[in-house]
Amino acid sequence: MNPEKRSVRIYHYFLTIPDRIYPFSSFIEGEKYRWRKSYEHTLAEVRAKIGENKYGLRLSAWREVCHVIGAGIFIGAATFISQSLFGSNAALPALFIAAVIAVTVQEFYIHPKHYGQDFGKSVVDWVSWVAPLGAYLLIAVI
Repeated sequence: MNPEKRSVRIYHYFLTIPDRIYPFSSFIEGEKYRWRKSYEHTLAEVRAKIGENKYGLRLSAWREVCHVIGAGIFIGAATFISQSLFGSNAALPALFIAAVIAVTVQEFYIHPKHYGQDFGKSVVDWVSWVAPLGAYLLIAVI
């Protein structure tokens, strides 16, 4: 497999985790569904009501919760790496700066260009990633 296609598939896999683990149920033709099918059904209903590239309050809140959880996982991994390599939190600021740069590129370049994400959603997504990183740095490191 082409390495570029593989990296796109890996990125798409992580991007769609909130879709696959959507915990709320939907009734579709009288049957109760959860997970991805429920997510896709809810997304289709929202977009039929309020337009393309819109998520509505419930889906937006769910996606932002997933972003905050992802930031928490990153914080844990970065702390582990910093402790393992340096025996302290010395590397955390550099790791967090790299993460903020990556999230900025993702939210303000990649997602608008490839997924049609609007600017407001980019800002909310960026804040939901960066705020936990900043809070952790202020509380635990500085």
